[in-house]
Amino acid sequence: MRGQVHFSFEQAEFRHNGKTYFVSDKNGAVAEKINALRGEKQAYEATAEMCLVARVLSKTQNGGRGFGHAERYAQAVEVEKLC
Repeated sequence: MRGQVHFSFEQAEFRHNGKTYFVSDKNGAVAEKINALRGEKQAYEATAEMCLVARVLSKTQNGGRGFGHAERYAQAVEVEKLC
């Protein structure tokens, strides 16, 4: 899946085909790339175009709960690796 990853102080989200997903990055592949970008730009918020190998998770798969801060997201992408 190719789209934009946006990291801010409280959240990480992935935008793909008009939908916005919470990013679950347990192996740190996305965070590593975003941290490098933050260093280059000297800014905490960062947005980058990325290709992710990821699984889409729904509220049902999360015990009926949303994802992220205040359960704002109905779906999440569980990142396995970058393309």
